[in-house]
Amino acid sequence: MHLLVKKYEEAISNPFKLKANREFLMLQKILLRDARGNNKGQDVQRLCPLTTWHSTKRIEVYDDELAYLGKDGHISGVQMSSEPHRNFFLAVINSVIYKYDLVSKELLFSFRAKASREMILYDGDDKLCVASDDVIRLWDFYDKKEQPPEMWSSHEFQNETIQRVFLNEGSKGTFVFVVVTDCKCYIFEERLEVRCEVNIGAQYGTITVAAFNADSTQAYFGTSNGFIACWDMKDNEFYGTPFQITKDSLPITAISRF
Repeated sequence: MHLLVKKYEEAISNPFKLKANREFLMLQKILLRDARGNNKGQDVQRLCPLTTWHSTKRIEVYDDELAYLGKDGHISGVQMSSEPHRNFFLAVINSVIYKYDLVSKELLFSFRAKASREMILYDGDDKLCVASDDVIRLWDFYDKKEQPPEMWSSHEFQNETIQRVFLNEGSKGTFVFVVVTDCKCYIFEERLEVRCEVNIGAQYGTITVAAFNADSTQAYFGTSNGFIACWDMKDNEFYGTPFQITKDSLPITAISRF
């Protein structure tokens, strides 16, 4: 009873947590039921004191949709909203993307999309890029409506398997995508229009990571043999020769701009 009261007090002190919170509503019913049924004037909390109490910690539990898929269901990817006022996350389970409200823990909607290779929120969380083995798709979320998005654009690869997808998020200018397959590397613009193909040379290894400068005039590629190469986005060619920065030809796994 003490724990129920503590949880109740914690909940009513944070009204924003109460939205569509089934756990709180059930807790409220239990407390009201026990209060009404206690007609002997006994103080249950006084008769059963809570000792060695320190503080509370809220553990978030999400809707049952994450568990009902059975033993074959597993989360293969997650994306959190980057805009503070959005408060949602996306989870991929068996080629279905679920959108959850982080405050109410409510399932807002779900839609089918293969995101086995990549899932990236961008454009202020208004758009979503997903990639399967051979198709990259862009989805556009509706403004002010919580319903599955519409597909904005797509590109299918023939006899190639997508490995990684990179985006110039946080840079100025139009959105640019770098798609690395098991055979080649491509640069796409805004709605997946092919801009060019990047050929770095077999002696430098395969491209493992990509990043952009602040105004998206240059792209930087890291390779499996430890080389860094700078790409001119205007002329679609490399600046000079790639240079090696790791010992023993270790692969480049991340490039950060600051």
